[in-house]
Amino acid sequence: MNEKLFREMQDAGRVPIDVARMDEDGATLEGATGDILDLHSEYIRPLGGIAYSLEATPAGPELLVRGSLRATLEAECSRCNRTFSFDVSVDGFAESFELDPAAEFLDITDAIREAVILEIPAFPVHDPGCKGLCAQCGADLNDGPCGCAAKGSDSRWGALDGLGV
Repeated sequence: MNEKLFREMQDAGRVPIDVARMDEDGATLEGATGDILDLHSEYIRPLGGIAYSLEATPAGPELLVRGSLRATLEAECSRCNRTFSFDVSVDGFAESFELDPAAEFLDITDAIREAVILEIPAFPVHDPGCKGLCAQCGADLNDGPCGCAAKGSDSRWGALDGLGV
């Protein structure tokens, strides 16, 4: 096995599996990747790598990898622009990889990265009850009312107000 290449991949924060030396019962993989998320976003930023706890099991010509993943991210609330951190967890990670009989190791980093990215909310909020910003003055409504004059209601819908539904 090209041990040097395997170590270089690990040092670069990737997750290679040594399939050439894996016994028939499989292998347990635990650790953390490097900063592989690279989301290209100014609103959501990773705060480190992805922690993983995985079981790799040979299944004929494939390798079944199952387990859990966790990453901590920092984001701006999509309602009020507050910066907050949150965890993204993938508890049911399960991926099957075709084994190349000539390959000494298998790099599963891209599958781990993809699974975490799919769990990141499109519009993260720091609190589900976030009231957001005032549309008129931009004040954070979580801190209290802003003092803008209350908008009059649209009289076209006034008849529905009395229905009590």
